[in-house]
Amino acid sequence: MRAGSLRDGWEVVRHRGRVIREAMTCFYEQVVQEVPPRGAFAVHALGGTGRQEICPGSDVDVGIVVENVEENEHFLQHLTQQLRLLVPLVPGLRDVVKANAFPDLTDEKHFDLTSLASLLDADLLVGDVGFDDRIRRVCRKRAAELGLEFIFAINRDLRQLDERYPQPPGHVGAFHVKKGIGGLRNFQMTMWLYSFERWIPSVQVYEQARSTRRFDSEGAPTVKVLDAVGILFSVRCWIEQRRADQRRQDAQTKNGNRKHREHLLVDADDMKDFPDRFGADGLTALNAARETISSYRRETLDRLLEHGVVVPNTDGTVIWGSNGLRIPADAMFRDATQLFYSLYGAQQRFQVLIDSSTKRAARKNIAESLRPDAAFIRLMATPGPILPALQDWWEFGILDRLLPGFGELASRLYSPNHRSATLTRAARALQRIESLESLGHQKLTDVSSLEAYFVRQYEIIGESAICALRLALLTDEIPQTLYDNAEPYVGSVYSYVAEHLAHVPGLSGSTLRTVEFLLLMKRELLKSSEMSDQAQVMASWRQRINDLKSRDAADTIRALALFAYAAFDFRRPVGVQRDRLDFEQWQNVRNLTQNLLYEELGIGGQPYQDHYFDETGRRIGSLLPRRLLASPHVDNSLKPNYEGDEELDPQRAHRIIFALRDVVLTGRPKVELKRHNKSWQLTLFAWDFPGLFWRVAGALFDADCFVRSTDLYDIPDPNGPATDGE
Repeated sequence: MRAGSLRDGWEVVRHRGRVIREAMTCFYEQVVQEVPPRGAFAVHALGGTGRQEICPGSDVDVGIVVENVEENEHFLQHLTQQLRLLVPLVPGLRDVVKANAFPDLTDEKHFDLTSLASLLDADLLVGDVGFDDRIRRVCRKRAAELGLEFIFAINRDLRQLDERYPQPPGHVGAFHVKKGIGGLRNFQMTMWLYSFERWIPSVQVYEQARSTRRFDSEGAPTVKVLDAVGILFSVRCWIEQRRADQRRQDAQTKNGNRKHREHLLVDADDMKDFPDRFGADGLTALNAARETISSYRRETLDRLLEHGVVVPNTDGTVIWGSNGLRIPADAMFRDATQLFYSLYGAQQRFQVLIDSSTKRAARKNIAESLRPDAAFIRLMATPGPILPALQDWWEFGILDRLLPGFGELASRLYSPNHRSATLTRAARALQRIESLESLGHQKLTDVSSLEAYFVRQYEIIGESAICALRLALLTDEIPQTLYDNAEPYVGSVYSYVAEHLAHVPGLSGSTLRTVEFLLLMKRELLKSSEMSDQAQVMASWRQRINDLKSRDAADTIRALALFAYAAFDFRRPVGVQRDRLDFEQWQNVRNLTQNLLYEELGIGGQPYQDHYFDETGRRIGSLLPRRLLASPHVDNSLKPNYEGDEELDPQRAHRIIFALRDVVLTGRPKVELKRHNKSWQLTLFAWDFPGLFWRVAGALFDADCFVRSTDLYDIPDPNGPATDGE
C-alpha cells in the first residue's frame, strides 16, 4: 500500500501497523504455546509498533517483561531463535526485528528514562493483563519521580538534533524527514512532554484530540498538528520507497559501489521530483506541515517554561525559565560558590544557556565571593561543552582564580610574524577548547577519514582524560610565560605543575600527571610521529605512557591525539593566518597515536591477538570465571568449548573488550562502544561468534561494570543465521 497523496500518510502507516501487529500477535501466541514462560509475563509492541504507525523500513520494536529472568532463559532463547525465522515472512520490513529485555519489575529504579520512553507507547500483544497493569503502575510512579529529568533530556536531544540537521522549514536543499526541524521525531518527542507527565499513550492522545470530548488539552497536539504529521508520514513512505527503488536499480545495473544518500534525508534531487509525485503545491504543503510541527514544539516548551522548571539535582537553586537558567531570589543568600557551580553545572549538563540578568548578577555578586573548590575540576570532567562557561569566567575576570597563571596570558601577544599574531594567548587558549568541542558537532559521514579518527576518539574518551585534556589546552602556554625564558621548557612545565596546578582543589594525581604528560609531549609528538613505524620510537612512547600509571592508558593516548587536533588547529580557526601542519604531518600524528592505541588495546598486537581471532571462543572462554559458565545466560551446549581454569583479570577483560571494538574484518565480531549519559552503550554485531554477548557481559561484570539493560537484535547474515545481538 503506497501513499496516493500527502493526505494519505496516517492511513498508510496505520494499515501497516495493524497488519504487522496482527502478525506479531500470532507469532508470540505461537511462541508462548510452544515454550510457555514461567510466571507472569507481558509482550509489548513498542514505539511506532505500539502506536500502530509503521512506515516502510521502520524497525519493529517489541518489549518482553517477565517476573523472573533467570527462570525464563529457555523462553527468551527460544524466542530469539524464532525471531530469525519470522523476519523474512513479514513483507516490507527491513532486516531488523528488535526485542528489548527490560529490567526486573521488582527493582523500580532500574526503569530509567530510556526504558520509560520505550514503555510509554507500549501496547500489550500477549500476556497477563494484570501483570501489564502492574508494569504501568510502576512506570507511572517512576515517571512522576523522573519528570523533570525527562523534560531536560527531551530538550537536550532536540538541541542535538537541531545541530545535526539545522535546515529550517522552507529550506529546499536537504531535510531529514525523521530527525530534522519540523520532522517526525520533533513531533513525537514534543508530544511526549505532554503524555509522559500524565502517562497517557500516544494513541489515546490522538483519539482524544480528534474526538469531540473535552479533555486536558493544554500541551496536547491539535487536529492541525496531527494532519501535519500525516503529511510527514506520506513523505517518509515516499522517500523509503524511492531509496528501495534506487537500491534495486543499482543491483540490476551492478552499480552497487555508488555512495547512497543518507536514508531519510530528502535532498535537492528528491525535491526536484517532489512536485511530480505530490503535485505543484506539494512543497508548499510540506513546508507548512514542518512549520506547524515546529510551532507546536516552540509553544509546548514556552508553556512549560512560563512559570519555570526546577533543574534536577540543584536543591531548587536553579530554575529553567523562558529566558534560560536563573537563580530564584530566595536562593541568592545561599553559599555563593555552591550557587555558582550549580548554575554552570546545569548549563553544561543540559545545554541550556544562562539568563542574561542572572549572568549579570553572578558577575556582580557571586564571582566576588567565589573561593577555590573541587567543583571546578568536577565541571571540567563533566561531558558537555565547557566553552560557554569558560568564556563567561574570562569575561568576569575570575578564570585566573580558578586556573593559576591564566591571567598571564591576557596581555601576552605573539611575535608579528606568528600565525596567530592578531590574538592574545588567552584568546588562543579558549580557541583551542573551541576546536576540541567542534568534534562533538561533526558527523562521521561529513568528514574525511583522517578527521573521522579524531571524531571517534572524542566520542569515547573518558571523564578523567577529558578533564586532563581541557586543562592542558588551557594551560599550554602558561609555563613559558610564567617563568624566565632562559629556563628550559621542560623545567618550566615541571615548575608550573608542582607550584601551581598541584594545589588546585580536587585535581587528582593521575589527572595531574596526564596534564603534565600532554604539556611535555607536545613538541616531541611531531618529531616522533615522523618515525612512528620504528620499533624503538614506539617502545619509548609505550614506556612513557606506562610510567604515568594512569587509570586508563588508552584514554591517555586518545587525549594525546585530541590535544594535537586542537593545539595544532586541524581546522584553522578565525584569526589564525596559516596552517601549522600539512596533510602528511596529520597522517603521521594519526598513525603514531593509532599504533599506540592498537598496541594498548591488543588490536594488531601479538599479546592479545589470539583473543579476538578465536573463532571457537575457547581462548576467550578460558579467561572467564566458572561462575559465568554456570549462568543460564550461557547455552549448555556451548559450555565445553569455553571452560577453563584461568581466573579473569579485570585489566585483561578491559583489553579484550576494546580489542574487539575495532575489529572490522569480514566475518569477525564488530563492537561499538558509545557514551550514553553517565553510562556506556556496548553494541556487538556478530554472525559467526556464538555466545559472544554473554562472554563479554561476564567480562564486564567481573571488571566491576554493571550491565544495566540489554537489547537483542536479529541481524540475518547473508551466509547463515545470526547468533548474537546487542
